[in-house]
Parts: sequence; C-alpha cells; structure tokens
Amino acid sequence: MADRSRGWLHRLPHRSLLLMLLVAGTATPLLRPPATVPHVVAAARDAVATPTAAMTPTDTAIPSTEPPTAAATATTEQTVTDTATPDTPTPMGTATPDTPTPMGTATPVPPTPTDTAITAPPASRQPLAVAKDYPPGVYGPAGHCCYGQFGAWSPGHVGLIGDEQWTYADGTSEDAHAQWDAPNLTQGTAYAVAAYIPDNDSNAKAHYIVYSANGARKTVVVDQQAYTNAWAELGAYCPDGRGHLFVYLTNSGDVYPKVVGADAMRFVATSARCGTPPPPTTTPAPPKPTPTQTPAPAANDYPWNGLTSGDGGDQWGMAYGQCVSYTAWKIYEDFGGRQHPPVIPDAGWFPSNGLTLGPVRTSWGNASAWAVSAAHAGYRVDRTPAVGSIAQWDASSVFVVGHVAYVTAVNGDGSIDIAGYNLREDSKFSTLRLPPGGAYDTSNGHRPFFVPYPDNFLHVGSP
Repeated sequence: MADRSRGWLHRLPHRSLLLMLLVAGTATPLLRPPATVPHVVAAARDAVATPTAAMTPTDTAIPSTEPPTAAATATTEQTVTDTATPDTPTPMGTATPDTPTPMGTATPVPPTPTDTAITAPPASRQPLAVAKDYPPGVYGPAGHCCYGQFGAWSPGHVGLIGDEQWTYADGTSEDAHAQWDAPNLTQGTAYAVAAYIPDNDSNAKAHYIVYSANGARKTVVVDQQAYTNAWAELGAYCPDGRGHLFVYLTNSGDVYPKVVGADAMRFVATSARCGTPPPPTTTPAPPKPTPTQTPAPAANDYPWNGLTSGDGGDQWGMAYGQCVSYTAWKIYEDFGGRQHPPVIPDAGWFPSNGLTLGPVRTSWGNASAWAVSAAHAGYRVDRTPAVGSIAQWDASSVFVVGHVAYVTAVNGDGSIDIAGYNLREDSKFSTLRLPPGGAYDTSNGHRPFFVPYPDNFLHVGSP
C-alpha cells in the first residue's frame, strides 16, 4: 500500500504535475515535498528493502515471494520523485526561485554514502551450500553416512574432496580411531578395499583393521609417508551376513609426533567370488577381560538417572542419559563394578575403577558403531541374544545414529527383554519385550513407536 503521508502533490498524475510547473514558470517556487519524505527514504535505505532500485540495467533482480512492505513501496515512489531537480538550501529570509528543468531532462542526484549500490543479495537469500558427497562406493569424513571418528581429530583441508582428518600417533595406547562401514554390499562378491592418502603431513605407519565375513579380521599396515594423493590398497574381502564391510583405523602402532590421516575409503566389487569361509576363530585377539560373575540385574541403578546430555557426560566419553552411557554402566557392573554415588544423580561422579574394569576405556562412538568397537576389542558379535549381551541397532530411519540396550532375558517364545535409556530421545529409562518381529513401545507416556528387532548382539558381558 502507498504511503499516505506524502500529501496531495504526490497523488497527482505525472502529467498534471508537469503542467502545474510550466504554468507557474519562474514566478512560483517549486513546492517542496512534505517533510516526511526524507524520513521515509531513510527508513527505506536502512531496511534495504529493494536492492533493484540501485541496480544497473545489467543487474538481475532477485525475485521475492513476499508481499511488498510499506518501506519497499516508499522506495519505489521516491525513485520517481527524485527525477526532479533537488532543492538548494538558502539562507532564511531569502526567496530564490528554483530554475525550471527542461522537459525530459532529469538532473542526477549525486549518491550519498547511504546510496551505495547493493552488489550482493541479503544474507538470507544467499544460496545454500551444496552438501559434499563422494563417488559411489566411497565413504569419508564429508559424506552423509558410514564414517565415524572418536578422540582428538583435526581437519586437514586436503584429501579426495578436501575433508581429510588427522591425529597424532600414540604408540601402543589408542586414544583416537576412525571407522568406515560400507553397507548394502552383495554377499558372495569380493570387494577391493582401498584407503585414500592425501598429500599432507600424514607420515605414520597406520594400522587399518578390516572386518569381513564370519568375524574375520585382518590388520594392514600402510606407510602413509609413501603415498601422495593416491589410493593404498588394503586387499579384497567378503561382506558379512548383512552385506557390510568394516574398516577400523587406530592411532596406535606408531609414535608421537607421527601423524595418522583418515580420509576416503573405497569399496569396489570384483569378479572374484567368495568361497566357503573359514570357521570363525575361537581365540579372541587381542585378549579380552572376562566377566567376574553373573550379569547384574537390570534394575535402574544408573548413577546419572535424571541427567541429560546438557549436564555433561561420564569419563567413558558418553553423554548422560544416552543409551551408550547406560550400556557402558551395565558392562562395568558385569565386570564386577559395584561403586555408586551417595546421592543419585551425581553429575561429575565416576567410579574410581571405571576405567580399569571391563573393555570400555574410552568412547565406543555412536550406537551404530558399537558392533565394530566390540569386535575390535575381541568380543563375539552375532545375531543370537543372551542374557547380559548388548542389543545393537544399526543407523536407520528408525534410529538415526543407531541404538543399544541391555538384554535382561531371553524367553522361550523367541522374544527378548531389554532395558535402556533414551529409546524415545527423552534421556529416560525404559524396558521392552521384543519378539523377533518387533514391537511397539509406549514407555514414559509416549505414543506408540515401532521398535524393530536388533541387528546384532554383542557378547561383552555375557557368555
């Protein structure tokens, strides 16, 4: 809507206004616009509502789907008014008539600092950055899935698409790792696996561990100093029973200040077929601690009950109230841990033996990574539940970063009872009986939510 404060002169058609000026001649000074106009112009400039007013004929206006505002309308009308000769201030008491401007000639108004042309659209209209992605069969730090890293990593700004990560080697003690999970591979087909090594300071003898069919694992040592923007072949491997291949990169195996780099991992199908796989090894490697007693009951004795991720996290590197923190606590209990705080919850409290009992010494990552982390620690991962095992779900549309829970019972009808936290992303405890076909959860007053049967069972605190 037009600004009605401009007075009657601005509502006259242009031809009527010009006629009045010609009749008045030099005897009558040109009427000044109402005093409100400069205010309107200043408001329009401050709002930067219509960048097209400052564009040249070669500029392309940015279309807008919003209705014009009063400030935008004011700027458009003032553009027409500015074609007239601007007034020159005169001393008080002196009447100097304006010199009429010949018809068809407009005296240009010199730009002021606030009249600077807009050379870029407002920030809210800048195009969104295009998400990076890798070629088919390649996964890495910048991708949409299938890569995770834990510990202290830093961006290297190099790599296959410029998103390599690096960390320092730490001798025989691992405090950082990266992992790749290639999904939806064809079972029975061997895949050539290769790691991309960019041209940067990565110079460690990096230890890649490949997990393949039937629990097989192979460690491949790559001298990253010998590669410059090239692929290092790790060998050919057969996917597991779910069509996955896992690669785990640890920062142990070389010494500080050598640098371990993590970038893209490639999985390419070959013409080779997978034969009968060897039976899984019965001797775990590396050696693992074993539970000292029967798995603890699933009573909710979680010491940080009622806390959320906003309150911090445990010394295993997992946020309070998350499924992974509760599950790590149950593993601690299964390995003999019985320390509890005097008051629950107790933010900041942690058992003095929490980093020595059981295999969880640092974060095992998101729940979707726990199958790889458990296998890397030497524990059996399969689809057979047991009391005290960890039920694990891969990342999916149901659980975006996966989920883990503690198995409290295996029933004769094939169902299992599970206990855990944050099933409904509420940082709360819940239990559920889950048959092989899945079940609906209504815990803590939530609406029904379908929970599928777990993808894996991790036999960490169970036989």
